[in-house]
Amino acid sequence: AQGTGVIWAGKGATAYNSGGNAWVQVPADKLADGMKVRWRVRGVTTAGAEGEWSPWQTATVDATKPAASDAGLTPATKGDTSWTASSGTPWMYAKITDPASRASRLWAQVEHDPAATGQGTGLIWEGKGATAAASGANAWVQVPAAKLTDGMKIRWRVRGETTTGVAGPWSDWLMTGVDLRKPSVAGLSMTPATWDAGMWTAAATSPWLYAKVTDPENRDSLIAVEIEHDPAATEQGAGLIWTGKSTKPSRSGDNALIQVPAGKLTDGMKIRWRARGETAQGIAGPWSDWVQARIDVNRPSVESLGMDPALPGSASWTAGTLTPWLFAKVTDPENRAGKLNVEVEHDPAATAQGTGLIWSGSSDKSYASGGNAWVAVPAGKLVDGWQIRWRARATTTSGMSGPWAQWVSARVDTTIFKTLPPAPVVGKMSASVGQLVSGSWILPTLSPSFTAAISDVDRRPGVLEAEVEHDPAAT
Repeated sequence: AQGTGVIWAGKGATAYNSGGNAWVQVPADKLADGMKVRWRVRGVTTAGAEGEWSPWQTATVDATKPAASDAGLTPATKGDTSWTASSGTPWMYAKITDPASRASRLWAQVEHDPAATGQGTGLIWEGKGATAAASGANAWVQVPAAKLTDGMKIRWRVRGETTTGVAGPWSDWLMTGVDLRKPSVAGLSMTPATWDAGMWTAAATSPWLYAKVTDPENRDSLIAVEIEHDPAATEQGAGLIWTGKSTKPSRSGDNALIQVPAGKLTDGMKIRWRARGETAQGIAGPWSDWVQARIDVNRPSVESLGMDPALPGSASWTAGTLTPWLFAKVTDPENRAGKLNVEVEHDPAATAQGTGLIWSGSSDKSYASGGNAWVAVPAGKLVDGWQIRWRARATTTSGMSGPWAQWVSARVDTTIFKTLPPAPVVGKMSASVGQLVSGSWILPTLSPSFTAAISDVDRRPGVLEAEVEHDPAAT
């Protein structure tokens, strides 16, 4: 019997920012080789607010063999439950930690996904890396050519092996799909412009067009665009107006931008445009759907609508007061100053509280083009608990009004800033040099470090607290 109860409990000495990883290390002389333990962690803010403990995680101390952790694949994309490899010869890697600090190579096995029986079964390839890596560093091995094909579903696992032939345990299987895809685009937008009712209203004849370009091999990419006359506006012309490509590549996952050159668009024109990604090596992705737009250079536009004090959600806002400020970025093609006009009405889905317009008004002063303009909802208009929606437009000091923006949904809840903030929470718990196999950790050291992401709604820094005790099942 190895013992029962708590072996060690303690807190990390360093406070970490909310949203980042925090660490705590088990001191020497607490664990012994072969010991079976379990551990858990929680976040504690510097002000002393204690979060909930994480679930217990089991572990075995094995200070004789190398452990593999943080296994990955490149070029590839990691999803929630699987990887997507964008090459037929991907590299596999993992951090190998050896208790005796011996150098190790990576050993890998690749086999058909048992759930994809139509493509084959069993082992596809097994091999070891040619180069050994120092303990604590990543070791690598590449799948050779002609082993994987586009569309194949596989699973793979790795383990470390020292240069003296001591092999560690296999990792869990990692599911992977092979997809030699091309770059894709999403989030097509224009600026300066206002989005409403499925159409952009551009406030310039040379607007910027942009979209997020994502490449499966993380290659830098350009954005290519096509602009043509709106087929429904036959009186202004037909067919292609302009096509172009950005000159500066953007990183995969970032927005790529291109500006329409002068002389292509005119005031009042109705158009549609589309985009696609193209890698710096010339590999082009599919075209997006067409996006409708019209040009109205005489009128100001609004974008980036918001509320304050309020909390933004994925699809709506939560106002923390009955008299919130409403704001939006106002852009005028002639750089004229302007005011913000707003309309606030009952949410059409919440008919029990009322229907129709609640209040409309304008800011009490003018704001420069290119900045935020503000207007406050007066007292006596909103009621706690109401579901509302609001929209905005800009009006220049000379009286020229732009188009209304799309409605923005919101809920009024005056308690959100009056309650005590909840304690921090932890997630993504890990033993930094350990290897997770079938839900249990293998610790190749007598003094492991535990890590977890600490999240606090008030963004307070915090430390990580840990408890280690004997595994009750190992009595």
